[in-house]
Amino acid sequence: MAVPHIPGHRGPGGGTALQYVAMDGEDFGLRPERLYDGQSFHRWTVEDVRDELAQGRPVVPLVKYRLLPGHESSTIRWDHYVVIFGMAQDGFLYHDPSYQDARDGAARWMAEAQLRTAMQSSSIPGQAVAFGPGAFPRLGVQVA
Repeated sequence: MAVPHIPGHRGPGGGTALQYVAMDGEDFGLRPERLYDGQSFHRWTVEDVRDELAQGRPVVPLVKYRLLPGHESSTIRWDHYVVIFGMAQDGFLYHDPSYQDARDGAARWMAEAQLRTAMQSSSIPGQAVAFGPGAFPRLGVQVA
């Protein structure tokens, strides 16, 4: 089966620029939020992530792969996107698409300090995008 080329995507291990992640969301009827501050990308903090989740908007941050829960012993050096969709006082509920079986990467918990470190240690620290409802109804956020 041939894999179609998606503009801005280089394939597994090749990387995808954040603006293309935002465009993918738009293609599915979502509205990117906090992508830019003027001409530059918005530099996200954990507090920004909490603010967006409180508004019902999931967040897709760029993180250092080997700093995620379950990947600490990995020798993989590149960055990775995850989808954060819930929060508690001390952590975040997220989906990690790197697992071969999607169920293994679904609904994982990460401590706030671990998210902060993973975001700030990526090759482009603080890069993320949130998604508003756009053409579809607002997504529900899980709060523990």
